[in-house]
Amino acid sequence: MDFDNSITKFSQELQEDLKNIETISVKAHVEKLKQTPEEDNQKINQ
Repeated sequence: MDFDNSITKFSQELQEDLKNIETISVKAHVEKLKQTPEEDNQKINQ
């Protein structure tokens, strides 16, 4: 039983980590999208 419990716990922790990674990736992507138009405008204005 202990073995099953540890696998269950491990998979739950893994899923939590994956959610956190996805959240971070989405935030980073959104930040990148926000930055892009400004950078493009700077290139045009130079």
